[in-house]
Amino acid sequence: MLRGVRETVKPIEPPLLDGLAALSFRLTGHEGLWVPRLLSALFWVTGASFSTA
Repeated sequence: MLRGVRETVKPIEPPLLDGLAALSFRLTGHEGLWVPRLLSALFWVTGASFSTA
């Protein structure tokens, strides 16, 4: 069943944030939502710093 979903749904970007969030949940032992939120904000700020001309 999951193979069919994988073939029909093609993600545009790699699931980097999802993997890092899962890793942080494993390392901390609980679902601390501040870690993925912080990573997301850092990614957005980093991306914005490259787009300014």
